[in-house]
Amino acid sequence: MSNELGLSNKNASWIAYIFSFVSGIFILAIDKGDKTVRTHAWQSIFLGIAFTVLFVVLGILSLIPFLGVLFSILLWIGGLVWFLVTLFCIINVINGEIFKIPVIYDMAVKNAEGTSK
Repeated sequence: MSNELGLSNKNASWIAYIFSFVSGIFILAIDKGDKTVRTHAWQSIFLGIAFTVLFVVLGILSLIPFLGVLFSILLWIGGLVWFLVTLFCIINVINGEIFKIPVIYDMAVKNAEGTSK
């Protein structure tokens, strides 16, 4: 099955993760029907938003004298975790599976069901 751009569902699903919430929104805009693709897109969006909020909070906290070093390290670790989770999601899509990120996956499924009608 393919969408308006001629992408297979598998390709559309892994592309949703490439540029975080930007590519997730793009995939939602072009794929109106497949629930699995929309679930991946929503999961990408929520993952991107969660880590963006984390980066902003840790970035602000890293400005605190003395403790800022600790928050800077946590910011670096958060970026690495985001990259690895995104990569793991892409690898799972390529293998025909979905990595269910706790809390985020449930929200993604709920939104995928609500927007595919």
